[in-house]
Amino acid sequence: MDFSLQKKWLGLTPYQEGLKQQERALEYVKSDHEGVVLGLEHPNVITLGVRGREDLDLIQTPENFEIVKIRRGGQATIHNPGQLVIYPVLPLREWGLGARDYVCLLTKATKTFLKGLGVESFEKGEPGLYTDSGKIVAFGVQISRGVSLHGLAINVYNELSPFKNIQVCGAQGQAMDSLRNHSCQAPLHELFDEWFSILNYSLLQTTSRSAQCTDDVASEHFLRT
Repeated sequence: MDFSLQKKWLGLTPYQEGLKQQERALEYVKSDHEGVVLGLEHPNVITLGVRGREDLDLIQTPENFEIVKIRRGGQATIHNPGQLVIYPVLPLREWGLGARDYVCLLTKATKTFLKGLGVESFEKGEPGLYTDSGKIVAFGVQISRGVSLHGLAINVYNELSPFKNIQVCGAQGQAMDSLRNHSCQAPLHELFDEWFSILNYSLLQTTSRSAQCTDDVASEHFLRT
């Protein structure tokens, strides 16, 4: 199987423009069957996945934050400058990867990425990756016509205080962590390059039968359309 990938670093990108970039990548991937991985950061925005509700998941709306309802798995999360957001737009069906296998692939690649920075992470009952200090990575994936959309957000040196205004993936008072708390000072684009390299390598080691995780964990991460 040829898991061909290209990467695009977009820098600080308004959320709606990020959605447009994903749609463009989707059309390209459907016609070419080559994966595209977008790396970026967003201005202040709260996104609500398909299970998210503004009346339940927003404790209060922080100043200068946009609220956007989107079609991805999960509930509420926050994006703000200094957070590394990654959107892998991949032809999963063409590559013979199931949705759960894909979520496990993302999870394992991200754990390897964090470990390379000296950060040990683990999974809990809720979607995401955690350290002993709190949640450091959020996942939220959509599978559209066999192609993946949305992806993950890694707290690097973004401000964490706005997270107290939401129920993070349904959990109120969730402790948060960031790579800055672990002495990481690398620019976001360099971290994106490293994460991309790990994903690329992980794909080469993966078949649809090799990635394993439980239905309970994986099903919280993604939406099929």
